[in-house]
Amino acid sequence: MVNSCTKAISFFGVVQLLLSMTIWNDVLFTVNSIRKSLQSKDMHIDVSIDQLRGLVSFLKTYREEGFTSAIIPAKKIALEMNIEPVFRKKHVIYRKNNLMRMLTMKPQDLSKNHLELITSYT
Repeated sequence: MVNSCTKAISFFGVVQLLLSMTIWNDVLFTVNSIRKSLQSKDMHIDVSIDQLRGLVSFLKTYREEGFTSAIIPAKKIALEMNIEPVFRKKHVIYRKNNLMRMLTMKPQDLSKNHLELITSYT
């Protein structure tokens, strides 16, 4: 557990890890409550179908609004742990792209360059 947690922290960062744990807690809590009712002995099909429809609607709304609602508890947990609640910035990789160079050329130069490419392959 400790090794996988350390790997996750180094990959995601602490706040991202707390955020993902908060999201999973919300989703799994809802799924678990429906799972328990589906496994009960006196389960009714119509009630179960309504609960599953409610689960689907919960997941659809959580997809749209869940991230913003999960950030608040994740930041609270980070502050309680004396961690600055800031997402780690990703390193931006810049690559030289010949296509971009070709797109910024004038149309006549582009045609000439295209002709040179065709003749170089033959």
